[in-house]
Amino acid sequence: MRAIKPESQKQLEGTDRKDRAVKLSDKSDPVVPANYLEKRGQEIFYEIAAHVKEVKGLYAIDAHLISQAAQWIYLFEDASHRCNFGEGYTNESEQGRITINGYMSAMDKAQTKMAFYCNELGIGLKARQALLKFRDVGGSSEDPLADLLGRKTA
Repeated sequence: MRAIKPESQKQLEGTDRKDRAVKLSDKSDPVVPANYLEKRGQEIFYEIAAHVKEVKGLYAIDAHLISQAAQWIYLFEDASHRCNFGEGYTNESEQGRITINGYMSAMDKAQTKMAFYCNELGIGLKARQALLKFRDVGGSSEDPLADLLGRKTA
């Protein structure tokens, strides 16, 4: 029988019972992207949601993260498209000064945010490698966290 957590520990850590988990795929709680997403952002949302559901399970709490990731991916795509097919990568002032186009700055910021949210959702090579450390595939030690952090166990 599992030990009962003290109330103070429950408030600090929360509880992780399967009967309390709310999955987005339940009929009572459909997968719904945030209303600020454009059509392409919604498409990206559903692509990410399908991947997350397949890899680690999809929970209601993930909807906000997925919406944010979809928004930044959409912004990256939009800025990239504007740079490649219209605005260009630089601006030239009337005095002849050349500066980076604002869309290039937006792409840079979006790329940083995309990497953050994809890591949070377990998308990308580095995130998948970290998740695989916790899978039981013969286990190199009794402490998978030590394996992940690169520490030796005694």
